[in-house]
Amino acid sequence: MVSALVLMAVRFAQVPTYGEHIAPLFTRSCMPCHAPGGAGPFQLDTYQAVSRRLELIRTVTLSRQMPPHRATSEFGNVTPVPTLSDEELVLIQEWLKSGAKQGASEPQVDAKTGSVEVVRGRHEIKAPLVAEEGQPYWVTFRLNVDPTHLKVGGIKVTPKVPTVIRRVDVAMSRVTSSVEPVRSNGDFAFSEKPFLSWSAGYGQVLAPGHFELPKDGQIVVQVLYTPIGRKVSGDFVLEFLEGSGSRLSPVVIHEREFVVPSMKVAQLSRSITLDRDQVFGGVLTFGRKFAAEIKIEADIPNQETKSLLYIQHFNYLWVGSYVLPKPVHLPKGTTIRVTSTYDNTEHCTANVGRNIRPVRLGPGYDDEIYKFSLLMGEAE
Repeated sequence: MVSALVLMAVRFAQVPTYGEHIAPLFTRSCMPCHAPGGAGPFQLDTYQAVSRRLELIRTVTLSRQMPPHRATSEFGNVTPVPTLSDEELVLIQEWLKSGAKQGASEPQVDAKTGSVEVVRGRHEIKAPLVAEEGQPYWVTFRLNVDPTHLKVGGIKVTPKVPTVIRRVDVAMSRVTSSVEPVRSNGDFAFSEKPFLSWSAGYGQVLAPGHFELPKDGQIVVQVLYTPIGRKVSGDFVLEFLEGSGSRLSPVVIHEREFVVPSMKVAQLSRSITLDRDQVFGGVLTFGRKFAAEIKIEADIPNQETKSLLYIQHFNYLWVGSYVLPKPVHLPKGTTIRVTSTYDNTEHCTANVGRNIRPVRLGPGYDDEIYKFSLLMGEAE
């Protein structure tokens, strides 16, 4: 951060202004949620709107609570909405400190993310009304696979009410059952292989390859709903986008038994070693309220350890697919190590106002999950 301060002092001899320096950052990293009709609880599309929330902006950017998709990889950007760099965070603080001047006229806001892709399947999903109050909760939907659209590379989710849907996870399953929506615990069954995940603000998610859906199977869709104080529609449109490039398949790493003692921080790590050359395209992460930090590293033969994914402050309410711009080649003998850190101390927000007790992996709302879906493919 000190080096960033030095860079900013050199770069900006003049006072930073909203129109010239801040609006472009907000358009890129904030507007996917905080545009009119977006998932955010308020808008940040004009100087006037921003100026009403300066202290909040100061706090949430400096603490890195926002933007919420905080993940990095040595192999490129892994989220559709880029986070703010240290230099950009310093710039925002300097702008606030110098009086939050408006400056030149602000640019026209374009909150769209991603490019227009070919739709290979469109599902208008009818859901029960979202609960008026209470904790966030999951609902599972099942869709029959369209045999004419088996090759997909991405998803796009359009909620009818954007503020109530935080996350949509999609898995493929060869086991079929009733398509009626049911409340669930946010964890897929062993036979269900999660391959894409969407989060509020993403717009669409594109993998650096494609997936082959089971011809006679089903698509399992888990949706995380957040009550907003009144009953509203939980309906949404789910579109599957055309895929190309390497064929990717989900490889699930999970654990069922683990306990985080009271007032302790604990780590759980599992690994796989590749028996042949493969490519890594990304990962889906699953956790609940006590998951704090996630590291996915590759120990490559005759090379230094590489970071495939690092999430310093995990938040299950803001998690989507972490996909790379292009698949990374990993040679035979590479060990992929997945480490999740769980915080069961007074510093964990889930423990505020309650007696701290041991946390176990399990299906309950106050339990935890250790599950990761690695998107792997055959090396060409």
